[in-house]
Formats: sequence, C-alpha cells, structure tokens
Amino acid sequence: MSEYAEVWELVFVTALIASLGAVVVYYAFRIYLREHQRAMAFLGVGFLLVSAGSALSWWWFWFSGWDAVACQLGTVGVSTAGFVSIIYALRSRA
Repeated sequence: MSEYAEVWELVFVTALIASLGAVVVYYAFRIYLREHQRAMAFLGVGFLLVSAGSALSWWWFWFSGWDAVACQLGTVGVSTAGFVSIIYALRSRA
C-alpha cells in the first residue's frame, strides 16, 4: 500500500512542476507575442523544457521501458537543453 501512495505523490509533484512551468511559459510567450522579443521566446522554451519537459519526459521514458537511472539521465538531458535555451535568452539582445 505504501508503494501506491508514493506513486501518487510522484504524480502530484510532477503535475505541480508542469503546472507552475506552464504559467511561466504562458507569460513568456505572451510577452513575446506583444513585444516580438526573440529572447522571450527562448526563455519560454527553456522554462518549458526545464519544468514540464523534464517532469513529463521522466514518465514517458518510464512507460517506454527504461529503468529509473536511464529515466533520470534522459530527464537531465531535457533539463540541460532547457538551461541552454534560458542562457541563450539571457545572452541575446533582441
């Protein structure tokens, strides 16, 4: 029974991370559409990958048959791509 509770805790945390990331992405893309600043688009993509991409990719890898360590490594790859996008957004000028 405790394993079942732990799975739901993981689902809850995943949903929370994805939801909070979605809010940040929404505002970043809203500003991008209004101001046409390319940096805001990359910032939105970066936060999308770091939050929702990382959270949801772990489950996708898991249901694809990967073991837990491989799932974590795949998720780290998605997070890394997100941070690269955020760094590019912060370094770009327009």
